[in-house]
Amino acid sequence: QKHKLQTTKDTQKSGKIVRDTTRKAIADEMVHIAVNQIVAMAVQHKSQIVVENLTGLTSHTPRPKGQRRSNFRKVFTRQQYSKVLDILEYKCKIAGLPKPYAIHPAYTSQLCPKCGHIDRENRKKTPNADGTFTMDTFQCVKCNHTADSDLNASRNIAIKGYYYKEIYKNKTTHTADDKKKMFTDFVTSFTL
Repeated sequence: QKHKLQTTKDTQKSGKIVRDTTRKAIADEMVHIAVNQIVAMAVQHKSQIVVENLTGLTSHTPRPKGQRRSNFRKVFTRQQYSKVLDILEYKCKIAGLPKPYAIHPAYTSQLCPKCGHIDRENRKKTPNADGTFTMDTFQCVKCNHTADSDLNASRNIAIKGYYYKEIYKNKTTHTADDKKKMFTDFVTSFTL
């Protein structure tokens, strides 16, 4: 397998086209490796796996003229996401874990876990030399809390999953603003 992977990398470096079957096999292997690590951590910490519900993800969405295609969309299509979920569910069952809990992805990358402020400006855009941008830093515009954007979003996803599965399930109906306020109050109750 390592030889096959190295051969594929060498072929790509030389500018030749890699056959789709090889790319699919590598993608399948990477999905299994990632899922095994996720399940192993969940077993170790005796926890539930929480995922974002990305059912709207598609690789066929037209992008605005002049905008570059993100690597995330090239690599992680709806098909790969469905595969990850299917394998996660299967391996969780084998490991004796509950089925992964899916939450709505709204604001998970924009929410400050320290003060509860939600703003798209919390994600800092850093220009690269090639004209692209990276958004790997989270900095709250209200309280100035700074963190890695992926870790911040992961934390918010986990907290949101816990909140909606364990806390909010017994609540009566509320307006959207009330729900948002209750959730941000809950998030800020955790210490950083």
